[in-house]
Amino acid sequence: MAGAEQRLAVLLAHLAPAQQQANVAAPGSRAHGDSALVVSNNGGPLVIVGGICLDIQAKPTQVEVNRGTSVPGTVRQVPGGVGRNMAEALSRLLPPAAPAPVFISLVGDDTAGAYLTASLRRLRLDLTHLLTCPGAPTPCVSAVMDRGGEVAACVADVVAVEEHLTPQRLADSAQQIKQACLLLAEANLSAAALEYVCRTAAAARVPVFIEPVSVPKAARLAGALPYATFVSPNAGELMSMADEVRRRAGLPLLPRPQLADDSPAPGSSSGSSSDAASGSGAEGGRAEGGGGVAGREPVVELLRQLAAFAEVVLLQGTLCVVLTLGSLGAALITLASTEDAAGSGSSGGGSRSTALEPVEACSSSRSCSSGAVSAHPCSGAEPHASAAAVLTASALQGRCRLRAPHAQSEPSSLRRSLTTGAVAGAASAAAATAAAAAAAAARAPYRLEVLHLRALPAEVVSCNGAGDTLVAGMVAALLQRHSPQQALAFGMAAAKRAVQSVSNVPELSAADWGPMRADADAVATTARRYCFPAVLGAGGQAAPAPAPAPAPAAQSA
Repeated sequence: MAGAEQRLAVLLAHLAPAQQQANVAAPGSRAHGDSALVVSNNGGPLVIVGGICLDIQAKPTQVEVNRGTSVPGTVRQVPGGVGRNMAEALSRLLPPAAPAPVFISLVGDDTAGAYLTASLRRLRLDLTHLLTCPGAPTPCVSAVMDRGGEVAACVADVVAVEEHLTPQRLADSAQQIKQACLLLAEANLSAAALEYVCRTAAAARVPVFIEPVSVPKAARLAGALPYATFVSPNAGELMSMADEVRRRAGLPLLPRPQLADDSPAPGSSSGSSSDAASGSGAEGGRAEGGGGVAGREPVVELLRQLAAFAEVVLLQGTLCVVLTLGSLGAALITLASTEDAAGSGSSGGGSRSTALEPVEACSSSRSCSSGAVSAHPCSGAEPHASAAAVLTASALQGRCRLRAPHAQSEPSSLRRSLTTGAVAGAASAAAATAAAAAAAAARAPYRLEVLHLRALPAEVVSCNGAGDTLVAGMVAALLQRHSPQQALAFGMAAAKRAVQSVSNVPELSAADWGPMRADADAVATTARRYCFPAVLGAGGQAAPAPAPAPAPAAQSA
């Protein structure tokens, strides 16, 4: 029950009235407006938990890679791993006055492990919790790039992190996690370890940012989503997370996004190609130039279809989906109350955006009052929700976590109807079920708010590590008290430098802050806000897809 109450409290934080939000001043909670606090005020350092590996990168120089034969090219060995890449970038992006980020990871007691440890010691990082595991091989990733710098093939051997960085070992770092200003974790951890560190942080009111790493590993986030403030998938990773949530709930998977020419949406089948790079800077170009649907821009139609998958994730308790789309830019997807959305029409432009002010999960150490549901993380001293918010809570009660429909007998009765030849009756029952799901979705007390930012033009050298740098840039800006929208723009500016560099992490310094701010300002001017209706019906079932309609009128954010 406590888990459901946690998710409900987080969902209500999406929809809480502005006056309630403005009253919250406890550590880790949010305030209303552009100065929204999305980091803890406890003064602790940023804590990063993730993998480190030796990257072996091969790139052809004369002809493209050909299966079954070798081609001339270059081969490099560089420090890598999603967690390590983000740690390196943050060690350079955070101001010197800030505490050194704490990096929690594991290497083997071999030559590669010694090399990677020495490389980390040259960075401004706290390595107190870096473990050396006797007898374990240091994780290694071998990637083959194409001539354009994108990953053509990749094999990752990171089982040492999965097998040895267990919840039991991570318990030694629990106190450090509880004192963090923000926890940044990634899916090279096992599902159990990822859930453990996120739950530990959320219980201490520490905001949580999770990077999914790759399409297969994104499924590991399912158990950690109730504790997440931000998750940063690309399109393929977002669908992987939503699929796993619905699979666990016994619900059918959502239909794959399709553009006007019926071609798969960017990232719909592969997403990230390697575990060393998150892929957020390497995909998405296929959508440009399409015809759209009924006049919609291709990117708007793509966002509309992907918003359904984000809805699944957000209803688990996550506050904000940071959706990366490569050359199509990136978007913040959150829940907003129907009342706010209705105030500005179908576009969502001009609505009061309470959804872009994430707050960490409700502490599991204390249950919310059964008499009234708190609209904020439980601290014992914060006001409960208003009567209207409690009514909203009742409406959301069945949606806090997706679950199979109560009428479990329906599939068997439907099968009996078909086997007895009552096809018409079965069709009628299916139509009634679809109509009920559509009506339930229409009654949802929330809408999906999407804020889209367009990508900066860049001369791509290598996309390896671009997504990691984007996340690091966004986290660095959040720690400087920038709003999520401003932080995402800064992360995209940092990612531009990553794709223009041969290194996993670009050489960043204090001198780069000025040009990066200018780039971030340029990104921010492209902001467009859209509001899409809820897609999921009662019990988390999907309502039928609406008929194509004109694109919602975008409005500058």
